[in-house]
Amino acid sequence: MLPSFTWIGWQLSLALFWLAVSISLCLTELFLPKSFAKSFRFVPLTTGICAFLLALFLFRANTVPPFRFQIFYWMGVSTACVIWIRPMFMKQRNKVIKDATEARTITEITPVQTGEVLYEGSVWQASCDEHIEAIPPNQKVYVLRREGNTLIVAPKKLFQ
Repeated sequence: MLPSFTWIGWQLSLALFWLAVSISLCLTELFLPKSFAKSFRFVPLTTGICAFLLALFLFRANTVPPFRFQIFYWMGVSTACVIWIRPMFMKQRNKVIKDATEARTITEITPVQTGEVLYEGSVWQASCDEHIEAIPPNQKVYVLRREGNTLIVAPKKLFQ
């Protein structure tokens, strides 16, 4: 009876170890500042959930694999979850520009080259939406959308 009790104690202690790792990683995610780099968000939470799954597996298992295999299992599942599952939880904030807001060109915007526009008090790079014609300087344009740091504009005369 004593060997099985020792075995159960060892199995329970490993499950409790992975449960403690899980709780500490999840709490780490909770207390990280919001300004933490976006590329590292939800990594501790994801790895903590994987450690919790390993703790459940060890608690219910008939045989306990060696500790090094537990670490490899945890690292493998955590890596897979960080790569494939974590991006589903990350909010993609699309910088939406209000529909058809006006701006004024500062430089000429040609079909092949970007120019500059004055939009909401700031100078932005801009390019034509349809690349049909050049837009001369000091003309009113409508801002259609934003792609990176470049505004996509259309001349106001197209909408009149």
